[in-house]
Amino acid sequence: MCPIETYDPDDAVLADYPFGAAGTVKSWQPLGAADPASLGAGVCEYRGVFQWDLHYEAVYYMISGSLTVIDEDGEHCVGPGQIMTIPKGSKGRYVSREGCRLFWAIFPGNWEEISDFGINGPAT
Repeated sequence: MCPIETYDPDDAVLADYPFGAAGTVKSWQPLGAADPASLGAGVCEYRGVFQWDLHYEAVYYMISGSLTVIDEDGEHCVGPGQIMTIPKGSKGRYVSREGCRLFWAIFPGNWEEISDFGINGPAT
């Protein structure tokens, strides 16, 4: 069992996930990256427009800025202090032209292994 830990999202050191000219994604994941049976959680920043296909359940809590996810059902916007849930299997375009910072929790936590992150490349 892992010990209980606390984190300050302002202290998170974010790793770059470049999407070329369309923008950037930066993420920090202190929980669940290596264990497919566990919850993953962290902090990330989005800026730009991205196509994103989710192979996991996701919950976002917006810290700052705003994010719009556009899918076949329309536009879904989340701002500071708001929560967005996205079901596994969702496909959509993430839009945050001015940038946003959010806390995320996903299941399963090994999103880099099970998703096609970076394969689709940027959406314009």
